Amino acid sequence: MPTLLSDRSTRSHHTVRATTRCRAAEHARCRAIEISGVAAGEAEPAVTEVFEAMSDEARYFRFLGPMPRLSAGAQRVLSAVEPGRHEIWTARCDERHVGLVRIVRDRSGQVELAVEIADSHGRQGIATRLIAAALEGARCWGERSVYLIVHPRNRGALELFRRLGAEFRYDEGVMVGTLSVAD
Repeated sequence: MPTLLSDRSTRSHHTVRATTRCRAAEHARCRAIEISGVAAGEAEPAVTEVFEAMSDEARYFRFLGPMPRLSAGAQRVLSAVEPGRHEIWTARCDERHVGLVRIVRDRSGQVELAVEIADSHGRQGIATRLIAAALEGARCWGERSVYLIVHPRNRGALELFRRLGAEFRYDEGVMVGTLSVAD
């Protein structure tokens, strides 16, 4: 598990950074995986790069339906970092974005967590490290838990979130989960 460090020196919002070596990183030819927060106005390249590195099936599972391309509107919404409302952390491998996680406060005040990983870097512990960063961010927002929406056939995501302590229920065609942000 990476050591998480708070960094408030250059940004107005809380950023969590972790640099970690991934056991399987050698298979993807990564020297190290760097996890870092994204400042407002800097998310678009990461969102695009990770989206393009996902298969059609991974996109279907993540966005709960077909999404063959990222429209300008979707790009704008997914990239709109706003401290305390929508924050993003990315995973970089050799200067390429290979994953990201976001926490978003919805209109009801609850916080959703969503993660995206490039197919070439799945099952290497990157999502776990990204989730740890996002949970630290949610803790800094004063949250006790985040909610998750997962496609019921996305076994990898369901297994990962359950391993991290999430509890799920089936609701209107999706799995809705809750994950504690407690230490």
